[in-house]
Amino acid sequence: MLQTHVMESFTVVIPSEISAKYMPKKDIEVTLLDEEGEEQIVKYHTKRHRLGVGWRRFATGHNLSLGDAVVFQLMEINKFKIYIARKTGLAAVDGAFGRLQPEACAQKSSPGKAGNDMKPTRKTVVGKPKRLPLPVVDQPEICSEETDSEYLEGIRFTSSVPEFEDTKNIESFTIIYNDLIIDSEMSKHVKSRYYELCCSQNSFLHKNLVPGLNCKLVAGMISETVNISDAVRSGQVSSSSRDVLQVWRKSLEAFEHLDMNVGFLLTRLDELVKMASESEQAVDLFESKKRRSN
Repeated sequence: MLQTHVMESFTVVIPSEISAKYMPKKDIEVTLLDEEGEEQIVKYHTKRHRLGVGWRRFATGHNLSLGDAVVFQLMEINKFKIYIARKTGLAAVDGAFGRLQPEACAQKSSPGKAGNDMKPTRKTVVGKPKRLPLPVVDQPEICSEETDSEYLEGIRFTSSVPEFEDTKNIESFTIIYNDLIIDSEMSKHVKSRYYELCCSQNSFLHKNLVPGLNCKLVAGMISETVNISDAVRSGQVSSSSRDVLQVWRKSLEAFEHLDMNVGFLLTRLDELVKMASESEQAVDLFESKKRRSN
C-alpha cells in the first residue's frame, strides 16, 4: 500500500496486463469481499485500469496503512476476495501473493496463544526464506493476546504433525499448517475432497507450502484447488470459456509457486483442454465438409 492507495487520491491501479485479460471493456461496479465476508462496492474505471469510488471507504474501514500488503484474488468478473497482511508482519512485497521476507512475532508455546501467521511469503530461492527483523511501527501489535484470541477462533494448536502415511481414513485426516489445525476454515465437502486428492498423491498437497501465510489464505487455496479439481473431473473444461480456463491455470500456477503440490492437476487440465480443442476442431471440420457437400 502506497500513499495514493491509503492517504491521498485513494485509488488502486490494476496492472494493465491483468485488466486486458480479465476485466471488462467498460466501467462497472465490482465487489470487494474481505476475510470476514463483508462486502464493499467499488467503481472500476476501464480506461485507467483503476478502482475509484468506494475504495476510500474500504481502505479506511479496514485501517489500511502504508506498507500493508493487500492480495486481490479475482473470483468472478466483478468480484475480488481481499486478504490483508499488516506491515508488522512483512518486509517487502512483489507480485500477486508477494515476495516477502517475514519475521514472525515471538511465537508463544502455550495453548490458546499464537505467533503471527498472517504473513504471506513467496519462496524465491532454494531452501527456506531468510528471516529478517522488522521495523517497529506505530500500530497495534498483531501478535497481541487479544488479536490472537480473536483470530484463532476455531483454530487450535497441535502437539505433533503426523505424516500422511499415518492417516488411515477421513476421520483421522487433519489439515495442519504452521502447527495449527485449520480444518474449521473449510467445509466438510472441501475437506473430504481434499483428502481424496491427497490420497491420489499419497501426500499432503500443502506439506511444503512456504511458511508464514495467512491460515485463511491457505484454506482458500485448498478450497480453490478442490473446486478446480471437481470441475476438471466433471468435464466442465470442455464447456468452459477460455478466460475461465486461464484463471484456473493461473491460480494453480500461483499455488505451485508457493510450493503447493498441484502439478498433477495442471497436467490433467492441459490434457483436457487439448482434448476439448481437438474435439472442437473435429466438429468444425465436419461442419465445413457438410457445408461443402451441400
